[in-house]
Amino acid sequence: MINANAARPSALLAGLFSPSVVAASELRGSADPTMLLPEEAAACGTFRINRLEEFAAGRLCARRALGEFGLGGFAVRRNADRTPQWPEGIVGSITHTIGFCGAVVGSRERFAGLGIDAEIVARVTPDVCSQALTPEDIAHVSALASRERERAAAVIFSAKEAFYKSQYGVTGSWLDYSDVSVELVPDAADAGTFLVRTATATARRVMAGFAPRGRYRIADALVFTGVAITPSDLKTFSRPRLTVAS
Repeated sequence: MINANAARPSALLAGLFSPSVVAASELRGSADPTMLLPEEAAACGTFRINRLEEFAAGRLCARRALGEFGLGGFAVRRNADRTPQWPEGIVGSITHTIGFCGAVVGSRERFAGLGIDAEIVARVTPDVCSQALTPEDIAHVSALASRERERAAAVIFSAKEAFYKSQYGVTGSWLDYSDVSVELVPDAADAGTFLVRTATATARRVMAGFAPRGRYRIADALVFTGVAITPSDLKTFSRPRLTVAS
């Protein structure tokens, strides 16, 4: 008997984007590495069991989401830079943290880049924040009520991860946590939007004035963030690169 793909459609991740424009899936708990396709397993040579299960979860989520485009049997290989190799005409993003993995995919006609991220709030510690948050981020968090600061810091960290994934497939440039700041705009106690602003000369050169917006959601001690870059945004980038998105 062939095991079934344990990943399921994710309304939570899909809700980070405009309605009905992406396919999203999630898998909670561990994944069965034997579900990897041979082309996917070939990239896992020296993976330890935890990393192997994590990788398998990402591929299962990706294939479940790709199934919405009629591509559920597509083997999601790794590029040389370790980003997922999506089918022609598709962009996407994968995220994983302890106990959760998810993927979103969309048509290249609608998106130049997609980025998602999931983080456990408690794992975004003060030590992590000291490395990942800019002075502007810290000022933004410090202005909040004390009970809101931990979650806000986690959202900012996660928003940067989602942004970096979305822009990398377009620009081909690696940006650091210090290169951008994030402003949160809550519209509910556990959800809202955010604005990504450049904070260094490097980011200003790469982004050329473009300030992406994204969405976030907080649920079950986890934060989820998503950023989409559309084809019409490409003219604002200094070095557009129409390849795959991570």
